[in-house]
Amino acid sequence: MEEVGSDIYMLLQRLDDLPLAIAQAGAYMNQTSCGVSKYLQFYEENWYELMDSGKDALAHDYSNRSILTTWIISYKDVVRKS
Repeated sequence: MEEVGSDIYMLLQRLDDLPLAIAQAGAYMNQTSCGVSKYLQFYEENWYELMDSGKDALAHDYSNRSILTTWIISYKDVVRKS
């Protein structure tokens, strides 16, 4: 149980406690039955991919990319299921 608590804390830090980012992450986890640890892994992978791509000018316009990253995780899942 302690590991889950630390994962939740880490995820909240990554999301900078932004209500919209938390809501998006929570909705994704609720709809997909994804656990916090797995979502944190998705978040890290997508955030680094987004930053490394250099293609998305929108991503570089924001110093905080939490909301964009949570949106991309959900978007990729929708595309994958289509």
